[in-house]
Amino acid sequence: MLEIFSKRRNNQNRGYHTLIEIFLGDYPEELYYSPTFGQKIDNVVHRAQLSVIKKEFHEFKGFGLTGFYLLSESHLAFHTWPEEKYIAIDLFTCSTWAKTKVAIDTIKREFSTYDLRKFKVKIIRRGFVFEKNV
Repeated sequence: MLEIFSKRRNNQNRGYHTLIEIFLGDYPEELYYSPTFGQKIDNVVHRAQLSVIKKEFHEFKGFGLTGFYLLSESHLAFHTWPEEKYIAIDLFTCSTWAKTKVAIDTIKREFSTYDLRKFKVKIIRRGFVFEKNV
C-alpha cells in the first residue's frame, strides 16, 4: 500500500513554479546582449520585491543568452533563441501569489514594447508530498 504523508503542516502550497514562453514577431538586436536583457529582468525582480542573491549571464555570440537569478525566494532562469524569436523564462517563487503575479505582469509589460505575438504562462503550485514504500 502506498503511504503518503507530509513533512509540512496540512501539505500546504509551498510555491509557484511559473513557466513563461514569449514569441516575438521580430527579435530586436538589443535583446542579444545581456546588459539590455538583464535590465528587463532586474526590473521584474525589483517590481515583484524579490531578493537577488546572485545573478549570472552567458552570451552565445549571436545565438542568444542564458541567465540565472538566485533568489532568496528561489530562482528565475531564462534562455533566448533570437533565430526563433523565442524567449523561455522559468520562475519559481516560494512567496505570495501577489509577488508572483506582479512578476508575470512585469515580464509581459517589459516585452510588450516589442512585437509580442504570444505570451504563454503555465503555473504549477508546488508542495511537499513525500511518498514512502513506493
